[in-house]
Amino acid sequence: MNRKLTLFFLWCIFATVARAAYVPATITSGFNQDVIANGQGSGSTPNQALLTVTSPFDIPNNYAYMSANYQVNTSTAAYTNALPITGTINSAVTSGLSFQLKNYDSLNALFLTSSTTYGMVSLNATNVAEVYLLTAAANGAVTFSATIYFSDFTSETFNGLTAKDWFNQTGYSINNLYRVNTTTGAVNVTSSNPRLYENKLTLSAASIGKTITDIDITATIGSTSTSSMGLFAVSTSTACTGTPVAATITGSTYVCAGASVTYTATNPATNTGGVTYEWQTSPGGLNSWTPVTGATNSTYTTVISAPTDIRYVATCNASFFSAPSNVLTVTLNPICYCSPTYTNNCTFGNKINTVTIDVYNDNSSSICAPTATPVVPVTINTTPSVSVITGGFVGISAALDLGQNGNLTDPGDIFYPQTYISSSPATYNFSLPLIATPGTYRLRIWCAGANAGSGTSTTFAPCDQYAYGNYRDYDLVYSWPLSLHLVSFDAREKAKGVTLNWKVAGDMEGYHFELQRSNDQLNFFSIGEIHAEKAKENYSYQDANPVTGLNYYRLKINDGAGNSNYSKLVSIDMGTKQSGISVNPNPAKNFISLNGAGTQSYTVTIINSSGSIVKKTTAVNDEKIDISMLSRGVYVIRIEGPEGSVSLKFIKE
Repeated sequence: MNRKLTLFFLWCIFATVARAAYVPATITSGFNQDVIANGQGSGSTPNQALLTVTSPFDIPNNYAYMSANYQVNTSTAAYTNALPITGTINSAVTSGLSFQLKNYDSLNALFLTSSTTYGMVSLNATNVAEVYLLTAAANGAVTFSATIYFSDFTSETFNGLTAKDWFNQTGYSINNLYRVNTTTGAVNVTSSNPRLYENKLTLSAASIGKTITDIDITATIGSTSTSSMGLFAVSTSTACTGTPVAATITGSTYVCAGASVTYTATNPATNTGGVTYEWQTSPGGLNSWTPVTGATNSTYTTVISAPTDIRYVATCNASFFSAPSNVLTVTLNPICYCSPTYTNNCTFGNKINTVTIDVYNDNSSSICAPTATPVVPVTINTTPSVSVITGGFVGISAALDLGQNGNLTDPGDIFYPQTYISSSPATYNFSLPLIATPGTYRLRIWCAGANAGSGTSTTFAPCDQYAYGNYRDYDLVYSWPLSLHLVSFDAREKAKGVTLNWKVAGDMEGYHFELQRSNDQLNFFSIGEIHAEKAKENYSYQDANPVTGLNYYRLKINDGAGNSNYSKLVSIDMGTKQSGISVNPNPAKNFISLNGAGTQSYTVTIINSSGSIVKKTTAVNDEKIDISMLSRGVYVIRIEGPEGSVSLKFIKE
């Protein structure tokens, strides 16, 4: 039974969340001057309220601090802009920290000058983690050192401390204190001054939890200096116990390699009571943690170059218990986009104000730099209109990552070349390119040309440097709107014309297909209709009368309720009927094959738009030819056989 009680008692101790408490220390000896005026004067000369002041705090100018019960004489009111009557000062810097001043009628400061640069105060403070000194200086800041002595006869010294001037310095514990002329007794009313400040001394891990007996102060004040400093009070924080409070960290978990990323910890306790924090990283998934040198603040900025796990660990240095935060698993985004730069940003109103994509409206005119990438739903095989309104005098360009590869300059990506309208505001209207495959495509609209183009850009590319302007990115999510999904659609030349083949999946009830043909990709007319059959996935249609030259085909899918959508375009070149050979499919993504080539072997040469040979091989009828390595664009394929040669065009998607 006793063993169980003991274990329960220990569990209660160590399961306690680590926390710090602030305790004002009682100075038992060491103060050497009274530099605070208090009480009520009689109105006679000398002023009786100043009799307890043993020295001005500002010696050359004869000024001392004053308490809220100081009155020049019986006919004057007391001032509220003074040290509180209770002597308790609640820190304006550190929440929960307070100091207790000594009685205003007694010696209430360790006062150091050019003639007295050293002093020691005695106190009894137990289980200490940090020490807070309430200090100030007059006639300029004073550098000092503090040595803390412990009951076990050890000590710890802190050098390079600063007592700030009692006027106009930041980080004050209390301000807006009037002062008294120690010669005349008159109150000097000043704006938000004088002030008192605090110096925080964090004990080393070896000293945390000890009892402090004495603190000595050594000031660096030259023999001819008029500066002075005072130590008015001491407070301590008690050492933490048990397990600290774990922080919560946030930040990007899907990043571009080489990009700078900032992570933030929230809800951590401050570094008080012996609780310290450090950021740690591990190679992704290995749970092998390494502290990040110098990374102890609540924010951590780094460059991620490989999958990495990140956490923020709180440690109570008195109990040696630690509490890790949540772990962020950071992976690399395989597709990352470069950005244009603008040396003058949106100065003089040169920027994109509003972007409208179909029914989506982005009216973030007050924002210059993009803060996020909005997601905009789009239906495939439609060409939504885009409207861009600019301020100032900037041109506009637009690009769509058709290859979904992070590059906005592939052939066809820049679909709206640099255009400039000489007015402010200006409105630019254009349409998005036709997309046949569902997926996410990055759209960039950027300022390029006119004022924007006076930077270093000469090509108006999506990632150039410009003088004025900004850019906007959008992720366009193209989706198929119907319950019936088109799996594939192609065209093949046959002896009797062109055979169109397609495959579908999904709910087919009520659907019918309309085949359409064009010879210019603009004007289409219907060549036939087929009704969908339940559970049937594969369909075909024979066009017995294709025109000579290029024939473009598309499939219109109707759901019977007035909704419809189109397939991608496919083409067949019937201008080479005498050869009997065609290339299928066209357009193609990974493979093409020769159709109508008979049984013999042909030499196949593929030539790009620059006239360079990019592939040469041999093939027979219906044999697959790998073109997956080719960039998107239009190519010429030369087919050579026993009966001569023929050149055809095909499109690589």
